[in-house]
Amino acid sequence: MYFQPIINTCFVIFSISIVNLIQINCQNSAPGIYAGILTDNSPKCVESLKQLDANSKSVLLMDGKRILPKNEPLRDQFCGPLKQLSRQAGVYLKCTTPFIGQTATILINGLKKPIKHICKASIDSIKKHYICMDDEYIDKLLTIEAQFLDSLTALNSVNGVPRDMVVPGLCCTTNRMLDSIKAIVHKKCPDPTAKPNEFLHARVHESIRDVVDLVCGPYPTTKACFEKVPQIFQTFKSFEKGPRDLRNETFVIKLLQVLLSLSE
Repeated sequence: MYFQPIINTCFVIFSISIVNLIQINCQNSAPGIYAGILTDNSPKCVESLKQLDANSKSVLLMDGKRILPKNEPLRDQFCGPLKQLSRQAGVYLKCTTPFIGQTATILINGLKKPIKHICKASIDSIKKHYICMDDEYIDKLLTIEAQFLDSLTALNSVNGVPRDMVVPGLCCTTNRMLDSIKAIVHKKCPDPTAKPNEFLHARVHESIRDVVDLVCGPYPTTKACFEKVPQIFQTFKSFEKGPRDLRNETFVIKLLQVLLSLSE
């Protein structure tokens, strides 16, 4: 009887202490996935980075919606995330380091470049390419993108690509992705002037070219990669998980983590 109030009081004090300790740790330590690419881990900053990642994935069809601008209403849906990138970037850039901020600005400006060729062009000039892209085509594209994401995981892993090989690794996986897009086999297009692979390749390339061109001078092609660093593709292969649903995976976050390692 006399011990019961004491026990209850001690339990309450202990519980409050644990909660306070958890709150202190949450406020002062960055989650592993955001370490180095966020200096402010407030909900607003974390959400801005998540939205940047989600909208970038939407443009690359990694969000599972498979929306392609085959007509005006679909183009409006496709271009919506692209048009939000500037606003989200403005928030995120206040939450990170100067190096990542500058790098992210280059990356985000690149991701906005397709607006000119997709969102502002006449619908007839682009839909002829997208009409050729059926579900089978999208499946092949997502397989290529999954391979690219796996290579970013290898570049970020302590058991993956050595630190002194991150630059060639980033260049070589990007070159491989672009070459793979060019080689996608697609159904016959109703319009004989349609070139879906070339159109998609150009849009992806212009999105990432500015970042890649900063560091990839010695590795301009996949062929150059196989000649200079053939072993890197074996490392990539060991991290590949195959085709899968990419909705719950990150893209911009992984890429920023790779770029962060270049400053270390």
